Amino acid sequence: MHVKPDDRFVRDGTTLLHRVDVGIAEAALGKTVEVPLIDGGSEEVELPAGTQPNTRVRMAGLGMPRVGRRGRGDLIVEVSVVVPTRLTKEQEAALRSYAELAGDEPGGRRRMFG
Repeated sequence: MHVKPDDRFVRDGTTLLHRVDVGIAEAALGKTVEVPLIDGGSEEVELPAGTQPNTRVRMAGLGMPRVGRRGRGDLIVEVSVVVPTRLTKEQEAALRSYAELAGDEPGGRRRMFG
């Protein structure tokens, strides 16, 4: 049996892993994401408010078929929280305002990476 590679998934036996990127506000406030399915189409997954980086959501029975057996493996959705590397002045001001309300103490003035 030959299996064509698919950039949307990493395969581990009958288990498939799909990574979804969300912004920091989406992780903090919650978001519904569309997850592609191996057989076509997609399914919505609700990420609750406060979703942490590397959170994994198990979608039972949506992975690869089990050869010679009934059923399918699972589809695991791994959440990657993307932190912006460049901010507009308005975005920086909003984050600094949030940090002040949260009691966080961010360092220095406007710093850009990359």
